Amino acid sequence: MSDAFHFNMNQSRDILKMNLPKWNCQCGQEKCIHTIGMDSPNGMTHVQSKKKMARNGCYLPLFEAGQSDLYPNVLISQKARKLISQGKKNETTMDHMRPPQLIAYFIYDHADIYLADTTESYEKFREIAILCTSQCRVTKKQNRDLQQQTNSDSMIFELTTPTRYKYQKADIKVLKKGVKNDWTDAKPVSNIIEVPEIFEEWEQKYYAKECLNEFQTIK
Repeated sequence: MSDAFHFNMNQSRDILKMNLPKWNCQCGQEKCIHTIGMDSPNGMTHVQSKKKMARNGCYLPLFEAGQSDLYPNVLISQKARKLISQGKKNETTMDHMRPPQLIAYFIYDHADIYLADTTESYEKFREIAILCTSQCRVTKKQNRDLQQQTNSDSMIFELTTPTRYKYQKADIKVLKKGVKNDWTDAKPVSNIIEVPEIFEEWEQKYYAKECLNEFQTIK
């Protein structure tokens, strides 16, 4: 594991632990009292503040961490490979298959498992942080389509597609790298994203109605 990954992983955990009391705010107000101050007299809703805490605590530091050695960059969408073959790599980007911001919500809701002051808890956090680093190169359009699978405004945060099926829903066909750096020998693999069972059960609380109905049909 690289020094950069180790540093940023610890940074992520420290930030998440620091913001845990704010995450669990029970002020009962429409605008979270922790977001109101001299420079922010109006404050933010609890939904808005949680989105900020998730991004600052998980997405940003783990984005800086890059991919761990356990999840090397070996996956690419068929359309992204085609663009690269045409010399258009700048029209592709890396997608976190298991979104760090959503993982932050999961960690906060299971703080007793991932943020406790024990060696076991630290190891649990390390496992899920490593899982967060797995990425797939996709086209920028595909990346925008994936972003649309989350409904998010100042009052709501919900998922329109289960994480496990997000590539399937976006019709993203995945290839796995062979030995050639130009991806010409890449082979098709499943576009179903493996997630821990405890995570899949948990994320149902954020499913939009149409997503929940579809998921129950699949199951």
